Amino acid sequence: MAAPDYSPSIYSGSRRYILLVFAELQILCICGVVFGWSALEQTMIKEGIFSDLCEAGQKTCSRQELRLNLIYTLGTFTATGSSLFSGALFDRYGPKLTNLCALVILSFGFLLWFLSSYLSEECYIVAFAIIGIGGPALQISIMHIGNLFPKYSCSICASFSGMYVVSGFVFRVFGIISDKYNVQVGILFLGYIGVMAILVVPTIIMMHNTSYLPLDEYKAALVRGRAPPDGTGISAINSDSNEESPLIPPADMSSKPLDDQSVKFDPYAKVKNKPLLKQLITWEFYLIVIYMSVISLHNTFYLGTINQLFDAKYVNIFNWAWEGGFIFVPLYSMLMYKCSLALNAAFVNAIGIVFGILCCIPNSTVNVIGFFFLSFQNVYLWGFHFVYLAQIFTYANFGTLLGIASVTVALFGLFEYLLVYLSLNGVSFLYINGFLTILRVTLFILPIKMLVHCRRKRKKFKNLYKQDDFCCQDCYTHTMATSTMTKCDSSVRNSDVLREIQETYLLQQQDIQQQQLHIQQ
Repeated sequence: MAAPDYSPSIYSGSRRYILLVFAELQILCICGVVFGWSALEQTMIKEGIFSDLCEAGQKTCSRQELRLNLIYTLGTFTATGSSLFSGALFDRYGPKLTNLCALVILSFGFLLWFLSSYLSEECYIVAFAIIGIGGPALQISIMHIGNLFPKYSCSICASFSGMYVVSGFVFRVFGIISDKYNVQVGILFLGYIGVMAILVVPTIIMMHNTSYLPLDEYKAALVRGRAPPDGTGISAINSDSNEESPLIPPADMSSKPLDDQSVKFDPYAKVKNKPLLKQLITWEFYLIVIYMSVISLHNTFYLGTINQLFDAKYVNIFNWAWEGGFIFVPLYSMLMYKCSLALNAAFVNAIGIVFGILCCIPNSTVNVIGFFFLSFQNVYLWGFHFVYLAQIFTYANFGTLLGIASVTVALFGLFEYLLVYLSLNGVSFLYINGFLTILRVTLFILPIKMLVHCRRKRKKFKNLYKQDDFCCQDCYTHTMATSTMTKCDSSVRNSDVLREIQETYLLQQQDIQQQQLHIQQ
């Protein structure tokens, strides 16, 4: 990741509020439009798209439904799978160029949708896939803006997730306008290019070339000379974040005994310091990929069959419930703030299992309740996913890790088309939904593994001091002075935890010395 090209004042100035407003609007109106497919599908059926696949006199048929579902399947595939491209672009060239590329891709997709009625109906498939590429690229390019608000970054991430779900309302608005004013929906796609330009161009102008790091990571870059400091920005950061530890630690810190406050406990410190290729083979990464793949498959399968399961009345209720998922943002934000990542992983999966059980009950009222469980889980899921990657692996390889995870999720999600095909050709929805619900029980492996890992690491961390606190403190002090260890118990000296804490402590001391030297100069 390139060195930050912005001063610390960005974390306290008014510019960040303008960026936040435009980021929320972009996610609300653009990023997740492909997930408003249900409303768009109804409009396409009314306009007779792919109606030539049906027999004479049929208003709709399974062949038409499968072809329309293919549009949705490829759109959701590119929406997740293209994150590898957009993530790598974000890591390599920064948010500004990624934002611009997303606007170009989205504009081309919307233009091709308009032209599809004149070229070929098969072009709708390509156009929707291109739109699916642009949405996540735009989202990745602006997610980091939440880091400009250190105290509220988790809540802002939650709001981004909520806006992403709600953005499906765009196609519902298209359908309403098309029905009321008898306007072809393709014309609305063409006009919407102007709306996107109005929302995206100001962000391209105002954003910096490098992403906005979390405050702690930016401070580390600052004291290492990798970020441009300014005198007022340093104090502004600390006063805004209200953190207990100042940016410049006291000069006598090295003489203080080492305790839990001088070295923070981080059970994922090893993972954070690993290179990209080694991060990819950690259990922290491959378990989250499996977790997201199974849950996403369950969700997309249900979305792909909703129009076959219910009549127009209940489909309309589902659309409102799905698009109204933002009402759960305060609850989800509180859970993310109050509970550990492991517990949040368990909550997300538990909510989805309840949804799966409700879907198996042949009662419309119960199914409607299930709509809201699915909506809540969807908002919760993606917000958790972004926070998980950022906190476990940091922002050094965030875009690439998100992209690789998304590609895997997308490839696994292609099974959705097979499941919908089976559902339309004799296999009961209840059997498929029941299988996916039972499969999700195995996903509790992730939160259980996280809880066990954190408790084991914390126990080692505490036992290190309980065994011989004086000896360990003397080791740190002597290592600072002579780069050698004093004679301590070999079991403590060779402890993995000891080595981790030593490295962290030495890095902290080096940062302090470098910053004090910078101030003196």
